[in-house]
Amino acid sequence: MLGCPFLSKDRIKEPLADVVGPMIGSRELGGIAMDSMWSMARAVENGVVLDAVWLPARDRDRLEAGLTTAGSPRAVEVWCHVDRVTAAERLRDRYEPGTLPVRHEVHGDLTDVLAFWDEHGDTAEPVALPGVPVVRVDTGRPYDVGALVQEIAAHFV
Repeated sequence: MLGCPFLSKDRIKEPLADVVGPMIGSRELGGIAMDSMWSMARAVENGVVLDAVWLPARDRDRLEAGLTTAGSPRAVEVWCHVDRVTAAERLRDRYEPGTLPVRHEVHGDLTDVLAFWDEHGDTAEPVALPGVPVVRVDTGRPYDVGALVQEIAAHFV
């Protein structure tokens, strides 16, 4: 709807994991995927949508460096949020047997993922870099995708 490519860290990380197997740990491989995503963003003209979890305490420096790598003078952070109970239910659903697509093993098992969010969930918030507007989306209720696209696009006019 925004008319630009969608680059997802996980869609880059998962095939890399298939190539290297357990030789590179999940977190380090995630960093490699993130660096690759920013390099690809630089190669694309007219903007991209990047999909990843960025946490302020963990990722602020990487996000600033990524924007520099991409050569992007403008960015918008879209912060999707939902209450912790709903988030945990959604995670459990992604690991439910028979769910398609099957969750890639590089992400660890459900216990690992829930432990990550137990550790970081209370501090999860937008990175909110200076000069980067934040658009908040409550994914716990229906939202108007068209209005969201217009809100994001308005920052690039």
